Amino acid sequence: LEPFPSEIHRELTSLEEALAIARRDHKPIFVHFYANWCGWCIKMEPGIRAAESEFAHGVVFVKVNVDDPRYSEFVSRYKSTPSLPENVFLRQDGSVITTVKGYMSRDQLAGKLKKISG
Repeated sequence: LEPFPSEIHRELTSLEEALAIARRDHKPIFVHFYANWCGWCIKMEPGIRAAESEFAHGVVFVKVNVDDPRYSEFVSRYKSTPSLPENVFLRQDGSVITTVKGYMSRDQLAGKLKKISG
């Protein structure tokens, strides 16, 4: 699992690690499924970085490259369609709060993050 480029989060190497951090810190998880070739995924990156700066205190941010076989467990468990981007919001126990398929604007993402971070 790749971290968003910030000082806030270190690199996560497994689903179990992401869930452990979420449980330890009492935070939900935002997962952004992307691919390097996906134009809409790239377009979403600045909004995600801005949202991470605003919501890092209340949400664990994770991005998953669907083309990287190291993350196949995460992809098979949470990615529901072949379309990208796909954004999944998880509880600390790994259960899905909601999934948003496709591009999300910064404002749309911030609205969802406000709801899940309480």
